[in-house]
Amino acid sequence: MKTNKITITDFSQTALSNADGVKVYTAVNNLLADGYTVVISFAGINAVSTSFLNSFIGSLVDHQGLNILTRVKIVDYTASIANFLKNFIAVLKSVSSILPE
Repeated sequence: MKTNKITITDFSQTALSNADGVKVYTAVNNLLADGYTVVISFAGINAVSTSFLNSFIGSLVDHQGLNILTRVKIVDYTASIANFLKNFIAVLKSVSSILPE
């Protein structure tokens, strides 16, 4: 499978707002639709917000299901971002397991 890497800072200097998340979601979603596995770099990003993650990762899962995350790899993150992402994805998994398909 083809791989493409994007960097959050190519779209925004922060990962805090819904608008930032929508920009990244759109780029990642287009690459996934074209058959790519997407590597997402958080280089230069020191913090993320739930708003950003809802608009980015939450939208991916809402539109394509939880398994889409097997085609997304996140790299170049701080320890605090790693913890935030881990908790966010755990919540997505727990919520998706109780929702009807």
